[in-house]
Amino acid sequence: MRYCPVCDNQMEAEVCATHSVPTVSVDAFEQAHVPIEVGDWIDDRYLVKRVLGSGSMGTVFEVSDRREVRLALKVIKLREDAGRQIVKRFYREAIAASRLQHSGIVEIHRFGV
Repeated sequence: MRYCPVCDNQMEAEVCATHSVPTVSVDAFEQAHVPIEVGDWIDDRYLVKRVLGSGSMGTVFEVSDRREVRLALKVIKLREDAGRQIVKRFYREAIAASRLQHSGIVEIHRFGV
């Protein structure tokens, strides 16, 4: 079973039909999270080059795709006691940023948990 971080509705779909966002597995917070390190491949799609910064919500990495396009990857810190709230905040940030177009604002290509 999965849920939409925007509306909290449970569903089987990979994408919420109402909000057009990727859904999250309800057991996502029970799975062991492997730390990301320089040189790792994420989803067999992005190569981690270096850490750009880290804060209370997570870490931002410089990554490149297989075409060597330079991108940034934000990885949020999950806590069992606040997992859903943190994911909801992350989704709100990604949705808001994806609607903006400005040379000083990062362009969102993809997001999910």
